[in-house]
Amino acid sequence: MQILKARILITSAALLLCSSLAFANAAVNSSTSLVQRPKKDTSIFSGFLVASRSTGLYDFQDGTRSDNMDYTLRANAFLTQNYSLRVDTGFTQDLQDSQNNTMADTLFTFRRAPINLGRTFLLAYNLGGTAPTSKDSSQRQNMQGSARAGIILAINPDRLVKGFAIVSAASVSRNFHEFETDVTGKVLNQYSSTQALTVSYDFPIGISISADFTHLNAVSYQGAIKETYQITEDISYQFNSVFLASIGHSNSGNALRPNGQDYSYRVYDENSSVVYASTTLVF
Repeated sequence: MQILKARILITSAALLLCSSLAFANAAVNSSTSLVQRPKKDTSIFSGFLVASRSTGLYDFQDGTRSDNMDYTLRANAFLTQNYSLRVDTGFTQDLQDSQNNTMADTLFTFRRAPINLGRTFLLAYNLGGTAPTSKDSSQRQNMQGSARAGIILAINPDRLVKGFAIVSAASVSRNFHEFETDVTGKVLNQYSSTQALTVSYDFPIGISISADFTHLNAVSYQGAIKETYQITEDISYQFNSVFLASIGHSNSGNALRPNGQDYSYRVYDENSSVVYASTTLVF
């Protein structure tokens, strides 16, 4: 089985929900990954459990350095050979202030397995919704839920050097809130779209490296547009078919410069870069 790559964004599921946050701390498995297949032909259920420790890359000795434990659970139910249901949820533990501990939002996804698009590409699609189970969504935003649709386009591995994978994804989502502002009066995001690209390589010895770029567009209830991004680099080692470990770095922030026109992407930033280590149990 190919090594699980990249990450699930836990705290506010910003890739799919377009919350007011930029992006949450990183764990494992990418938004651009293809449908995870059962380990056996007779298997109906599959998934994984991730434990990830993440911390700010720089410590300014002023108490602002982030330090979290993230726990992520994904469960797949394969309805047929080509269609599956997926549930993603998680929990974030703030190791500096337990009052910030929170469940992640719960994501429900109906997925179509990749189909051949000519000889070069594979295409998949998904439809889903979100239950606002995090503190940010349920208490601060008074969120009622969200709906989304997405597509995944990958280059057929047969057309690449063995071990390489190139996968892109795009999605649109609509959030539903009780009010157009959160409890502090900040205008909430109504619509969002994401575009993501993952490039990875699996070595025969069980090591995998990957790089991910994700761009998010958000439109508020008042029509204001915000653009954010995340860049992540990851290296994993798969010990066996059920256990792997990863380390990586991730940076996120506003995609636009202060003038609101020019783009600015940074691989790392001393104020926002996060490093993490995770272990994954596949079932």
